[in-house]
Amino acid sequence: MQSLTLPEHINSKKFLLTLEVDPPKGPGVKKILSQIEPLIEHIDAINVACCPVAKLRMDPLAFAVILKQRFDIEVIIHLTMRDMSLLGLQSYLIGASALGIHNILAMTGDTARHSDVSKTKGVFQANSLSLLQIMEKMNHRLNFDDKKLNKKAKFFAGATANPSAINLTNEVKKINKKIDAGAQFFQTQPLFLDKNLDVFLKYSEGKIDKPILMGTMLLKSYESSLWLNEKVPSLFVPSEVLKSFKTEDTQENGLNIASDFCKSAMPKVDGLHLFPMNNYEALLELVQEIRNYQKTCFK
Repeated sequence: MQSLTLPEHINSKKFLLTLEVDPPKGPGVKKILSQIEPLIEHIDAINVACCPVAKLRMDPLAFAVILKQRFDIEVIIHLTMRDMSLLGLQSYLIGASALGIHNILAMTGDTARHSDVSKTKGVFQANSLSLLQIMEKMNHRLNFDDKKLNKKAKFFAGATANPSAINLTNEVKKINKKIDAGAQFFQTQPLFLDKNLDVFLKYSEGKIDKPILMGTMLLKSYESSLWLNEKVPSLFVPSEVLKSFKTEDTQENGLNIASDFCKSAMPKVDGLHLFPMNNYEALLELVQEIRNYQKTCFK
């Protein structure tokens, strides 16, 4: 049983380990719950993605409620501006609040052009800043038009950051705009090399006063890494990593790359955010390594 809520955990400044999960492709949940279950004792919260890359998945709020009921763990749902109008978003947020889902990661959302649902279109009435502002107003019992709600919400809003951005000065400015709009924590796109983390930290040092959970991904192979570079916006697998997979194209190599990055990053960041690439068995080995390293080196 989780003893701390996400805000309590972050405010206590304890190192956080979060896991990103794609909801199932249909109403069946038995398989994915069995895959996640061994990881529960090692992680602090589960992120539930919102139709990533515009591919059809179960609604993140529905799956978050299932996860919370099954595992009694903190959940963070992703919410994007892609699929709903301002009316729909506010209605969705009111429902999330009533269901006790308060941790929301605000995202603008991937374009709908790669969707597997024919003829779907993005809505995009605004961007993630508007979504953060909506949640901030709801925490003060107001909707986006400053009309009163019947009760205050308790949203703990997060936002994304891209440490691989070409213009990191501009990225830090974007992060601070999100903080001004109400973001309380950040989870980033994946990094894979310690030197890239150091570059981001150099640009952001003293300029960001909210916790950052640094993302990394458990890569599978050379081919899948190339696909990620081509198809997933804001994700960059460096040439050094690709060369490593060309030499040793195995899951074990992907595990070693992720493990080395996590161990080097841990003293420098507030937490880690893990993307499993649906390989939960290998991820279990990684999170056990992370926790053992934490116990040994950060008593």
